[in-house]
Amino acid sequence: RCRFRNLDGSGLVTDKSRPTTVKTRVIAGSQHIVRVDEESDKPASGQITGKLLSSIKNALKKQVDAIVFEDYDKGVVTPELISEVVAIASKKGIPITVDPKKRNFSHYKNVTLFKPNFKELISGMNIDVRRDNPAEIFNATRDFCKKQKIEKLMVTLSEHGIWIGNHKEFFALPSRVRDVADVSGAGDTVIAVTTLCLASGMDDYNIAAVSNIAGGLVCEKIGVVPVEKEELVRECKAFFG
Repeated sequence: RCRFRNLDGSGLVTDKSRPTTVKTRVIAGSQHIVRVDEESDKPASGQITGKLLSSIKNALKKQVDAIVFEDYDKGVVTPELISEVVAIASKKGIPITVDPKKRNFSHYKNVTLFKPNFKELISGMNIDVRRDNPAEIFNATRDFCKKQKIEKLMVTLSEHGIWIGNHKEFFALPSRVRDVADVSGAGDTVIAVTTLCLASGMDDYNIAAVSNIAGGLVCEKIGVVPVEKEELVRECKAFFG
């Protein structure tokens, strides 16, 4: 599958004790009826974590512009893996972006950008804020970001768009009106495009704007599908003029 997508799969690690996660969605029209998951969320063994670290260290011998933690809370991303990779990246000056889940939420420290969705934000930080109040989000999250040494916080807000902030300022961008068919893969798309924009040197506002557009585009498609470069460029040109 990686070769089909022209992707390098040489860094993948096989764990014979763990099934490949399969999510089966039943959809009628644009309505999700049910999802059946086949998976394991037990923590990876020390041996598997060691193999992953070895693979990551080998990959970092090449030119790496950014590292993404796409944490699905399935046990593969462990606190030990997080701390080791962050330490290596910090020494090399490589930015790290994170799409977290609850189990490891507080284990991510000294990262460049942290991107929970709104539900994950209020649960992970144990705060009570409204998603339609950008200033409230800013004030409620500053202490957590300072404590965790997080440079930038991005929060996806569903129909309310996207929010991004650092220690000094924040921006909130509304969502664009779209025909939403399936939200599967939207979060993955946002963190991927965010990381690309960050590694390219874009400022916070433009990172959020492009990522917001990409996340919206993928919601118009049924299933987990990538956003094509041409359609993203076209939408960005229309947005930025």
